[in-house]
Amino acid sequence: MVVGLETLPSFDALAAVARAVGPERLIFSLDLREGTPLAQTSFPGTPLEVARAAVTAGAGAIIVLDLARIGGGRGVDVVLVEALRRAFPHVELLAGGGIGTPRDLERLADAGLDGALIASALHDGRIKREDVAAVRRADHPSDSR
Repeated sequence: MVVGLETLPSFDALAAVARAVGPERLIFSLDLREGTPLAQTSFPGTPLEVARAAVTAGAGAIIVLDLARIGGGRGVDVVLVEALRRAFPHVELLAGGGIGTPRDLERLADAGLDGALIASALHDGRIKREDVAAVRRADHPSDSR
């Protein structure tokens, strides 16, 4: 189950969802616009603080999604991905919005990202299935899929 920051009423509500479905089934979407958290109510200021509150509430995974970058090919904020990985080594970390080249995938894998959401770059051919497979093989040499 994915719960997005931009529609989340409170972290108490997120904790209730975590209790109901289990942390292993709860993905928190860290919704950003130009690096600023998008929220209906007041939450801690930085993306890292918001992510910490989500993990504390029980999220077992985080998707970093900057809506201003979607479809633009500007790439995901690698510095933020690295900071999240250091802060939450046990949490599955995903990202999307702006991944436009195979090199973007490589940088994100090097930063500790577990998975990427790719749409526009696949549709228009900037990233091909072989590119994804190559990054996956480099990250998991024993994985033959």
